[in-house]
Amino acid sequence: MENLCVKNININHINKLYKNLKVIIVFENKFNFKKDTIYFDKNSLKILKYINSGTYGDIHLCYYNNKICVIKNIKHNNITSKETIKYLNYSFFRENIIHSLLYCNIPKYIPQIYKIVKGIDTYKKSESILLIMQKLDCDIYKFFENNKKSYSRELNMIGLIAHVLDTFQNKFKLFLHNDLHAGNIMLSYSDKTIRTRVSKDFYLHNKYKLYLIDFGFCCVKINDLICVNNKKINVYNRGHDMRLCLISILYHLNDNISLRLKMWLKKLFKPYTSTSKFKKLINKDIYKAHLYFYDDVYENIDENFYPENVLKYIIKELNALRSVKN
Repeated sequence: MENLCVKNININHINKLYKNLKVIIVFENKFNFKKDTIYFDKNSLKILKYINSGTYGDIHLCYYNNKICVIKNIKHNNITSKETIKYLNYSFFRENIIHSLLYCNIPKYIPQIYKIVKGIDTYKKSESILLIMQKLDCDIYKFFENNKKSYSRELNMIGLIAHVLDTFQNKFKLFLHNDLHAGNIMLSYSDKTIRTRVSKDFYLHNKYKLYLIDFGFCCVKINDLICVNNKKINVYNRGHDMRLCLISILYHLNDNISLRLKMWLKKLFKPYTSTSKFKKLINKDIYKAHLYFYDDVYENIDENFYPENVLKYIIKELNALRSVKN
């Protein structure tokens, strides 16, 4: 198989991009001002509230160019090594170049990046690269935590995840997200039920649009451009992303899923959970269980986790549920 560790995005070119970024002022909450005295336009943004922490820095809700958005930042604070800063810039830009390429090809399932800028705080004590992007409502973890247990609802959502992965794998010669736990699948709420056609005569029903995020470990081949992470990959395992997603649902959300879903997932993962390495992980910390599926069994090709096969099972189950209901 071709060497998937080739990096086609040059670090020096990316750092030239950094030098040419537009600079904007960031108004933080600690900065004391009257809201109506600040005009929020394309030259400034206000951080509204903290959401989470990511690989490179914090994630905040913000107001930018008269729109509620999300910002991801890369922090240079307390870093003195120029080489470290250069590599951080490279990693951050590289991830978002992949994000943008995916958006250009399948915009339906990738959140839009509005702008990448250099942010200077109001006291001019620090600067960061800021990624300003489309606001979404919640991740898959929150979806399960905030909704009552319903096997039908769960199957419709997991079916949508499988359909999206299948769409990406059919679009590109190679697509591996490589970090597709439930927190990297985002949802946007819809007032109306969305019908997603996944076969000739079958539709999934959901109240959410689905988006993939966080492409720091992604491997994708878009035409002749291969964008990959630093991890060596010897085989293309099409079930890897689905397996990571489902293991994160089973162990992180064990108390929030229906008994029927739990039984199906436990059956899928039975061959793996009997290994001594997995037992050590789960005995130490149940939330670390999914870490086993990043590297230890990556090359274990399991067609049960191919997106199209997960989807076939879900269609069969939903057909049975709908026939009983009717």
